Order: sequence, then C-alpha cells, then structure tokens
Amino acid sequence: MSTESSKDPRQNFAPRILPWLLAAAAFAIYLVTLNRWVSLFNLAAVTKISGRTWQPDVLNPVLFLFTAPFRLLPAAAVPLALNIFSAVCAAVTLGLLARVVALLPHDRTHAQRTREHSGFSFLTIRAAWLPPVLAAIVCGWQLSFWESATNFTGETFDLLPFALVIWLLAEYRLDERVGRLFLAAFIYGAGMAENYALVGFFPVFIIALIWMRGKSFFNLGFLARMTMGGLAGLLFFLLLPTLAVISGKVPGAYWW
Repeated sequence: MSTESSKDPRQNFAPRILPWLLAAAAFAIYLVTLNRWVSLFNLAAVTKISGRTWQPDVLNPVLFLFTAPFRLLPAAAVPLALNIFSAVCAAVTLGLLARVVALLPHDRTHAQRTREHSGFSFLTIRAAWLPPVLAAIVCGWQLSFWESATNFTGETFDLLPFALVIWLLAEYRLDERVGRLFLAAFIYGAGMAENYALVGFFPVFIIALIWMRGKSFFNLGFLARMTMGGLAGLLFFLLLPTLAVISGKVPGAYWW
C-alpha cells in the first residue's frame, strides 16, 4: 500500500534534503561576504594559530588539532584559509540546526496530536520547510554570528560541538541507536576541554539523557560507557600542556 500516511516521514524534503541545501546556501553567502585578510575581529586568533605568540598555547586543544594543517601554509595564506574554515563551521552548524528543527516532535499539545498523525510526529504540512528555514536565517544572519562566520575568531568552531551533541540527541529519538549517545558523550567531553561554557550546560545534558532514556539511563553498563566516552573526550585537555612540556617551553610542569 502506498499512501501519504504510510510514507516514512524521515524521507521527506524538510528533514532529509533541506538542511543540506541550507548549509550549502549559507556557505555560499559567507564566501561572498568573507573577509579576505586580517581584521580586528580575527587578529588575535590568526596570530595564535600562526604560532606568532611568545607564550606556550595550553588552551583550545581540539581547535589546535583541526587547525594544525594551516600552520603548513605560507603566512600570507593563513588568514584567508582560517576565515574559510570559520565559514565551513558556521554552515555546518546551521545545517545541523535546520535538521534538528525539522526533527522536532509536534505532539506536545492536544491540537497537535489531533492534526499530526505522522510517524515520529514530524510536521508534514506543505509549509514544513518554513521552521528550518526561519531558524537558519535568524541564527545565520545574526550580526555576531555572521561576523564570526566571515572572520575566524574560533567562536563558530566552539559552537560546533554543542550543535553536534544536540543533533545526536535528536537523531537518537528516531532510531534509538545507543552509539549516538556514546558519541555525544565523547564530543561533549571534548567540548568541555575546548570551551568551558559547556561545563555550565552539563546538568542540562544529563537531564536530556534521563528524559530520553527513562529508567534505562541508570543502567550501570550504560553509565560506565557514557562516563568513559566523556572522560576520553576530556583527555584533550592534557594535549597542549603535554606538548608544551615536551617542547621545553614549560620546564617540568603542566601549570605555571
């Protein structure tokens, strides 16, 4: 039987294709408006990535790994390459945002439950494309977000782990693949090592896991694997101090 009600809503345009299109459109717009050189927005970040600071770098270890290839470029090419990298991070974040908005359930009120009977309670009306588009526009064209997307400041990269964790939680609602939660724990741990702001959101992350898993959250095996995943991500915190000690910039100690 082939009917609209029997069609898998996960294959609809809004959740499956639209996020990719929005990410590509955002990247194209950011490229057109991209800063081609150093500006007051990205001067400190470009200087740090270029290795032209006199102090050893012990912060932002994940960003250090992702931007390591840029250190091989000629000095004149580094600012443009970093700005393009920032635009990529911003576009991916907007794509994830659009995907999450498209996956939001619409069964929270009596009126929604009366009108929406699709699998997973997706919004399946003809205007289902509108919420993801509005979310991408409101976020992507917010002034500080656009400035960070077109000038490498590191902020769009800092936002990416947060977006990835939310996306993984939203995807888990669809297929209940517990591996997504382990990956979310690892990314969250790495995000905490990268950006201390995620420490403040940690209780919210735990509450979200309890709400989604219910009593199964308290399974000891599950908790142990989630903890190991988070701790594995937190190990990035030791990367740059270790490199500083090995290089001799910090004699014999991690902290000074």
